[in-house]
Amino acid sequence: MGKVNKYYRYILRALLLIFVVSIIISPVKILDADVRISTPNVNAPEKKTIEYRIRAINMLPVASVNFKVQFTKTNPEHPYYNIVPDYNSDTDYTLEPGKIKTLSHTVDVITDDDRLVNSLFQSIKAKVNDKKIEEWRFK
Repeated sequence: MGKVNKYYRYILRALLLIFVVSIIISPVKILDADVRISTPNVNAPEKKTIEYRIRAINMLPVASVNFKVQFTKTNPEHPYYNIVPDYNSDTDYTLEPGKIKTLSHTVDVITDDDRLVNSLFQSIKAKVNDKKIEEWRFK
């Protein structure tokens, strides 16, 4: 009986270690990503406003995380695929410990597509880049 409990303790410790290491390696989880496409001016339909949005959570309970986001299109058959450019965020986003936050960035583009658009584009993949863990704050 003593050996069985000992093995269970080793297994639990290993699982806890794997869990902690995975959170430190990837502290920001992106829950969902989408892009809103709109034509703000009916008289200039070639000008589009693209709003990249993500909902992210900081998995670290004791530290803020600064990061950037890279957006990549995934479905070339989508009718608005050519309107939406791939985007590398130049904005640093900050998430407080344990918080869920919706983050967005708006870009104006000029396209050769003259359709009037007000749509949601969900064929997008968001990836966290350049993450920096700020000071650790233990309570």
